[in-house]
Amino acid sequence: MPEAAAPEAASGDSYPTPYSAEQIRDATRPGRAYTWRVEESGKAAIERTIAFTVVDAEGAEITRDGVAKRVTWEELRRHAEFPRALVTTREETVTVPAGTYDCVVYVIADPAAGETSTLYFAKAMPGAPVLFFMDKAGVRQMTNTLVRYSAGTDG
Repeated sequence: MPEAAAPEAASGDSYPTPYSAEQIRDATRPGRAYTWRVEESGKAAIERTIAFTVVDAEGAEITRDGVAKRVTWEELRRHAEFPRALVTTREETVTVPAGTYDCVVYVIADPAAGETSTLYFAKAMPGAPVLFFMDKAGVRQMTNTLVRYSAGTDG
C-alpha cells in the first residue's frame, strides 16, 4: 500500500493540495481508470469514466467520453488547488461502491456564491477524489461517487 499522501506546499493564496504532482505520477500506470456515478439535480444519473492510456514522466493522455487529452502531472495536481480562505479539511473514512477509503476531506465553502463543494481524497490513492458533491443554498446539486477503479498495469 502506498504511503499516505502529504499535502503539497501551497503557493500564495492557495491551500495545499492533497497530493504532489510526483505522487500522482508515481500512482499512475497505463490503464488506470476511474468510473463515477454522476447524479445532477433534475437529470438522470449517468456513469463517467476517465482512463489513462499513455503515461510517461511528464504527464499522461487521458480519455473521457471518447475524447483523448494530454495533461501534465502538475495540471492534474492543480485540479485540487483551492483558495486558502475557503478551505477546511478533516479526516474521514468513506465507503463507496468501489471500496472503503481513509480520506482527507476538503470542504470548499464559498459564502458569496452560496456554494459548498466537498471532496474525499483517498490517502493511499493519489489522484481524483473517490466522492465529490456540491451544494448550493443547502440543496445538493451534484454528486460524483466512485463505482469502479482500476490501478492499471506496470507493463
